[in-house]
Amino acid sequence: MLFGTGIIKAQTSSCLLEKETFYYVRVSIYPKNNYPVLMDGLSRELNLNDMKLQNEDSLITSFYRNAYYTPDLNADNYARSVTYCMGDSAGSQFIHTNPLLPYTWINNIEKHTQKKKYTLLTGEQVVIKVTRIEGRFWKMDKNNSVIRHSSNERDISKISEITNCYLPQNITSICKPKL
Repeated sequence: MLFGTGIIKAQTSSCLLEKETFYYVRVSIYPKNNYPVLMDGLSRELNLNDMKLQNEDSLITSFYRNAYYTPDLNADNYARSVTYCMGDSAGSQFIHTNPLLPYTWINNIEKHTQKKKYTLLTGEQVVIKVTRIEGRFWKMDKNNSVIRHSSNERDISKISEITNCYLPQNITSICKPKL
């Protein structure tokens, strides 16, 4: 399945634009008597057997040893990143021309996801969703102020395994992976 909007060449020195193929992974941890923790990442290679299932911390640490952080693909995160990486004028024009783009990606990623369920040794239920995506991605430092975190996420500044963040600029292919 292909999706695209064309290639945008403008970028700041803080946003490197790279063509990549990744596994888009959402780790959902359901603690007892608490809200779920949702963490997203992009990984070039995926081996779910490398995930440590002792507890929530070991799972998140092992996940980000092999994956880059990506913020939740919502319209606000996307709009902020586009205007930051492309500049105010070009970014605003791009968003105005493609207002539903993040929603299209989210819907198609969900349609093409593979799901695995686990139970941590501490009893929390975990659902890992994986989708294969290809396209162009902005690479940013994890401490970039343009990156907004969801209230359901852990504070990425405290996860030493995360150094960079990748955010889609243009997803050209979405498919269901073999796990």
